[in-house]
Amino acid sequence: MGSIQLFLADARALAGREAECLSLLPPSRRKKAAAFRPEDARLLCCAAGLLLRRVLGVTRDEDLAIGPLGKPSLARGGEAFSLSHAGHYAALAVSGQTVGVDVEPIRPPAALPHKVFTATELDWLSSHTRPEEFCLLWTRLESALKAEGCGLAGERRTFSLLEPGAPWYWESICHDGHWITCAARSPVELRFKVLSTADLLR
Repeated sequence: MGSIQLFLADARALAGREAECLSLLPPSRRKKAAAFRPEDARLLCCAAGLLLRRVLGVTRDEDLAIGPLGKPSLARGGEAFSLSHAGHYAALAVSGQTVGVDVEPIRPPAALPHKVFTATELDWLSSHTRPEEFCLLWTRLESALKAEGCGLAGERRTFSLLEPGAPWYWESICHDGHWITCAARSPVELRFKVLSTADLLR
C-alpha cells in the first residue's frame, strides 16, 4: 500500500507575521497573496506557500512547473503533490503517485451545485442533509479533479463519488471543523501532521 503525507498549516497562527511570511515566498506567490484584500485570505495564501517551501523546498518560481490546465509539479521531478486552502487551513498532500487534496470548512452550502453532481449523488444528498455530509462529498469531487489536473468548469466527469468502480480511492479526515480529503489511484495510508508557525518560518 502506498502512502500520502498530508501537511496542514493553520493560517490563524500567522496573524501579525504577514510581512515575515511574504518575505519567505517566491515572487509569484508573494504577488498572489498580496492581491487578496481580506487579511485572512492573504494569510491562507501565505500558509500554502510556506508549506511548499518547508516540505518541498520551493523557494523560487522556477522550482515549479505548471501544466496546461494549471496543475503544478516540481520542476526537478520527484514526488507528486497537491495544494489546497480554505477556511483556516492550507493543506499539502505529497505522494509517490498522482494525488489530489481538498480542504473545506464544514458549513451548509449556499446553494446546491446541481450541475456538478450526478443524479445518484443528488439523490444521496437529498437524504444526507448534514453540512458535514455535503462537505465530505464535495471534497471527494474536488480532490479527484485536482488529481486529474482539471477543474469544475466545463468538465464532464466519468466517475461516481459513491458507486463502486471509481478510478479513485479517497481518504478523509475531519480536523478542527474542516474536512480534508485526498484522492489517489490506488489504496493509500494517510499520514497527517500539522506544522507549527516555528516549523513554517524557519
